[in-house]
Amino acid sequence: MLQLFKRHGLKLTLANLLGNIFYNAVFMVLGLILLILSIPFGITEHILADTDPTELEFSIAIFLVLFYFIFLVLLFVATFYYSAGIYGSALDVVYHDHSSINGFFKNMFKHGFKLVWLFLLISLLMIPIFFILTIIVAIFSLLSFVLGMLLYIFAWFLIMLAFMYSPLLMIHDGLKAWDSIKLSVKIFRLKPGQTFATFGLSLLAYLIALVPFFISFLFFIPAILGGDGVFSILLAVIGGLVLLISSFIATPLSTACSSLVLCYRFKNFARPLIFPDEDPKDFEPSFSFKTDTSY
Repeated sequence: MLQLFKRHGLKLTLANLLGNIFYNAVFMVLGLILLILSIPFGITEHILADTDPTELEFSIAIFLVLFYFIFLVLLFVATFYYSAGIYGSALDVVYHDHSSINGFFKNMFKHGFKLVWLFLLISLLMIPIFFILTIIVAIFSLLSFVLGMLLYIFAWFLIMLAFMYSPLLMIHDGLKAWDSIKLSVKIFRLKPGQTFATFGLSLLAYLIALVPFFISFLFFIPAILGGDGVFSILLAVIGGLVLLISSFIATPLSTACSSLVLCYRFKNFARPLIFPDEDPKDFEPSFSFKTDTSY
C-alpha cells in the first residue's frame, strides 16, 4: 500500500488537483452561462442584488427558482464526473500499478454518466427507506428524542456503508447500476466489520493528509495572542505561505490518499468475497465491461 503511494502518490495528487481545477472551472462557466441566459427574463439583477424572495413578482420568482434548480442539477452532474475520475484513477493504480493525468480525465468522461445514473437509482431506493426510517425514529423519539436521532444517524450510516463499493464495482467490472448495488450490499452483509474498517481507514487517510493544512494555523497563534515582535510577524508570514500552499493541495492530496486506501481494500478484501474463484493478481482490467453478475 505504501509502496503504491510512493510510486504514484504525487502523480495521483496532481491528477486530482487538475481535475479539481477543471471541475471548479466548469462550475464557474456554467454559472456564468446561466446568468447570461437569465438576462432576457430580468432575474439577473435580482440574483446579483440578493433580493428578498418575498419582494419578487411571481413570474420572476418562478424563473429564479428554475435558475437555481438547473444550476444545482449541473453541479450534481459535474460532481459525479469528478468522482469518476478519482475512483477510476485509484483503481488504475491498485490494479495496474499505473497512473497518469490523462487517465484521470479518461475515467472522468468514460464513467461519469454511469455514476450519475447510479446515484439517481440509489436516491430512488432511498425514498421508501426514508419514510420507513422516519416512522421508526418517530416512535423511538416518543421515548427519547436523543435516542431517536442517534438511531436515525446510525441507520443512514449503515446504508452508506452498504452502498460504498457500488461505484467501484460499476467502474472496475462494468456492471450495471442495479447489479453493483446488489453486490455492494452483499459485501456489507458478509463482512460488515470489514466494510466499517475500510471506511474508517479511508477517512483516517483523508484526515492525515489534511494535517499540514491544520498545522499552518499554529503559526498565527503568537500574533493572535497579541505578539507584535519580529518573531511573531515572521511566524505569521510563514504560516500564511504554508496555509496558501497546503490549502491548494490539501483536497487533492487527501482525496488521493482516501481513494487509494478504499480501492486497495476493495481489491484485497471486498471483491474476493463475491468473486472468490479469481486470483487477486489476475483480476479483470479496470476498464472491462464484464456483465457477469453471478453470486
